[in-house]
Amino acid sequence: MKTIPIKDRTIHFQCGDDRPTIFAVQFGAYHNNGALAVFARIYFGDGQFESMPISVNLPDDAAMLDDGEFFLKEWSENENIAQALRTAGLVENVGKTASSGFIKTIQAVRLVQGLLDHELSKEFED
Repeated sequence: MKTIPIKDRTIHFQCGDDRPTIFAVQFGAYHNNGALAVFARIYFGDGQFESMPISVNLPDDAAMLDDGEFFLKEWSENENIAQALRTAGLVENVGKTASSGFIKTIQAVRLVQGLLDHELSKEFED
């Protein structure tokens, strides 16, 4: 998995009484279809780091995605993280949607390249 820092900024979001910081994104690929897998690298303070998935794998809809696009997980524990990424301008909609189970609209997005310290490429593995 490749880790790329967010350029010249950190993104804060509310998580209970805490305000963790997103400072990097990680990239890989889902094994069953090769779709882009994206994780937020989060610092919770006191030396605690975590990687949380911000993408969701929708195998039946993955073919509609272009390079660099992924389905953003915006519900449940990811609601505040996704909103923080949108507010900071790190993700942008690409005009494609899918649905799965009880989630009727799942937006496809891409990361805004200028906000990352390195450009994305088709090679996601280190």
